[in-house]
Amino acid sequence: MLIEIDGVGFANKGAEMMLRETVRRVRENLPEASLAIQAGSGPYSAVADLKLYQIARYRRYRFDWGQLFGLLPSHYRRRLGLVMNHETDAVLDASGYRYADRLNPRNVAGLARRSSQRQRRGMKYILLPQAFGPFWARSKRNLATIVENVDLIYARDEISYNHIVDIVGKSSNVRIAPDFTAPLPGFVRTRHQTLRNRFCLIPNKRMLDRTEAAVRDAYIPLMRTCTQHLCEHGTNPFLLIHDTGDVDLARSIVTGLNHSVDIVKESDARAIKGIIGISAAVISSRYHGLVNALSQGVPALGTGWSHKYKMLFRDYGVEEGLISVPLKPDLFEQELSTLIDDGARRELAARLRAAGKQQRLAIEAMWADVLAVLTGG
Repeated sequence: MLIEIDGVGFANKGAEMMLRETVRRVRENLPEASLAIQAGSGPYSAVADLKLYQIARYRRYRFDWGQLFGLLPSHYRRRLGLVMNHETDAVLDASGYRYADRLNPRNVAGLARRSSQRQRRGMKYILLPQAFGPFWARSKRNLATIVENVDLIYARDEISYNHIVDIVGKSSNVRIAPDFTAPLPGFVRTRHQTLRNRFCLIPNKRMLDRTEAAVRDAYIPLMRTCTQHLCEHGTNPFLLIHDTGDVDLARSIVTGLNHSVDIVKESDARAIKGIIGISAAVISSRYHGLVNALSQGVPALGTGWSHKYKMLFRDYGVEEGLISVPLKPDLFEQELSTLIDDGARRELAARLRAAGKQQRLAIEAMWADVLAVLTGG
């Protein structure tokens, strides 16, 4: 069996986490299966390290030049680490947040087209837990096609689920399951031990390019105020890069501060999870930065640009952890004081660990259903 993992990559560490966890689950349960991702999803060294095939695809001037590799014998392509779209037996779509008309309606239309093509070939198609919507009414036909052709669709939260069923109605293959990366093990490099019990801040450029003007204008000053406040209270904060595109933003946040603040970059998503796991607390604008924190019982505050943030905090029973931007500085400092207080932080960590157990049970149930579909069980 050849299984394609779609919607993943390495620049965004949330996408890398979803890739690594999907690979881990499939190989544990279907060791005979081969796995592939679209060519160009990441550096060759990273793809080779995970022992993945690459699906030959290079679209330019409205033509997929990767199809030219189809002229080569299949055994020779495999020796090169290349496979073709039509050779896959199943697709596991692990996009974090791609299918929403507010982002790009063409993504929904593309999924409808791909799912129809794969369904005609008898392939399995599963959308692993992710955020959806909102959708416009004119996407109804595409959504109906997707629901008809895809074996399982997992919305990551109730709002995402309702965005689908409000347009096309309920269907037995449209379900809810939480983000599935919580069980992915992290690790701590020796050089990161100096970050233990410090406060971790994770910026996100999406707070600037996918928000309204009031949020965009207030975001960097708020993060700078937060960093300065934590420095003054002796928490020795550092900024952690969760997406390679956030480096310039992180530099903007620390510019002009009265204290020196480390900016930490790490290439492996599992090491990033390890860093978050040894932190005293996290203030994150990256969704999977928050997942990494909450799922490991690390108290966190977050800012967000879509409904997925609100629903994540609800899953862990700490809805008060989501911060509105803009927010008055005195109110923000009040929120931070809860994290700075050792007793309050320990109490919050215990609540998160209890909620995390329930999340993991739901994740195991989801994988059981996914594997049953893949194996025809």
